[in-house]
Amino acid sequence: FNPFYNKDDPYQTHAEFLIRFLIRNKIDKPILELGCGYGTTPIFSKFCRENGIQLKTMDNNIEWIKKIKEEFPPNEFHTYEQVYNWEFQIDSCIGTEYSLVFADQAPWEARDYSIRSLMDHSDFLMLHDCDYFPNNNIIGKTLRPIVNSSNTGLRDYSELGCNYREYFPTHF
Repeated sequence: FNPFYNKDDPYQTHAEFLIRFLIRNKIDKPILELGCGYGTTPIFSKFCRENGIQLKTMDNNIEWIKKIKEEFPPNEFHTYEQVYNWEFQIDSCIGTEYSLVFADQAPWEARDYSIRSLMDHSDFLMLHDCDYFPNNNIIGKTLRPIVNSSNTGLRDYSELGCNYREYFPTHF
């Protein structure tokens, strides 16, 4: 599914879960990828092309967009958009209903605005590296800290008013 997948790459800790998620869930509306990279874009690009789903990839890092576009060129199912202002460009996405919004963009604070703005416009919302947010008093609360891969602690994201689950890689 992803020729660039490297299980030891800390930036790809979500790849295995993401593939299983796409296969197991009803994905019949567009996917919005916020922040491109080798851990997600290859997966989304292949899945959307094979299933006739629209994919919009947005990133504020032009070097990453260029690099990823070389490997996964835009096509009838996949468009890219360079972001100059996350809030303005996220607001322009609000008129679309998504099956999935995947938030993994920089800066970290842009993810907060994105998920709060798009959570009512998406069947599923995934926030990569979610434990950063309660640990830095941005979204949620840390109830018990992460100790290691077998003791991942506990966080509460209920302030978002949604059901949530945290998934951790089997090794970190």
